[in-house]
Amino acid sequence: MMEYLKKAEQEILFYFNSLLKGKNARTILFYPEYPNKRTIIYKILRHLKCNITSSIKHKFDLAFYWEDTTFRKEPDALKNLIPEKIMNLNCKDISKEKISEVFGKVFGYGLDINPRTFTGECVRKNNLNAMHDGVVVKCPVENPEKGFVYQKILNNKIDGNLVMDLRTPVLRGVIPFIYLKFKEIKNRFTNDLYKSEVAAVNEYFTENETKKISEFCSQIGLDYGELDVLRNNYDGKIYIVDVNYTPWGPPAKLSEDENRMAVLRMSEAFKRIYF
Repeated sequence: MMEYLKKAEQEILFYFNSLLKGKNARTILFYPEYPNKRTIIYKILRHLKCNITSSIKHKFDLAFYWEDTTFRKEPDALKNLIPEKIMNLNCKDISKEKISEVFGKVFGYGLDINPRTFTGECVRKNNLNAMHDGVVVKCPVENPEKGFVYQKILNNKIDGNLVMDLRTPVLRGVIPFIYLKFKEIKNRFTNDLYKSEVAAVNEYFTENETKKISEFCSQIGLDYGELDVLRNNYDGKIYIVDVNYTPWGPPAKLSEDENRMAVLRMSEAFKRIYF
């Protein structure tokens, strides 16, 4: 009953916005789920004065295969639509195993270790997306846990107490800017931030690295989303450790000015790339 009422409310809002914004407003379809108001895409489309719907009966200018889960199977309803207009249609697996597989093929090096034969400390993570449950364990491990991956620990420290993640928005292979997400070392595998900043791409990625990131997105089928990238101080290389195709944002701990600027810059990039 609650789901029915929610869909009815979304339909009323769609028709109200259609009248308010006029016949020239673009309509963006999200299927099978409607985007949460805390997602960056919702804020982008609100800024661009676009209509949002999750009903395939409406004509649309652009569509997103939008389902907040690690493994996805293309809904039958999308198979009759125009594939070129549906973003992330071919991105159906963002498990840690899949990310590691594609990353290794594109970059030529990887994260995974064999916990049975490796000697030393590694990080054990849930294979599912957005679990934030990484734990440091000592290897060798006689009986690795099912549903988890074992990876080498990356050194992304920037001073004695902080680590830095490079949160990377990607729109059809284009990176408009990056978020610097700082965490205390004790919180390195969580989503608990110490502070965040917006930074230019060329300050943190080389031209070759940006090309590799774009290729990675193409290989995994990501037309829109965000990546978690770490630079390892031990070897100087970058590692893509997570993929999100339904990202919330901008990140917490940004200043109000940077938050507004991030939404504006993402909106400008979105309009230029998709429209």
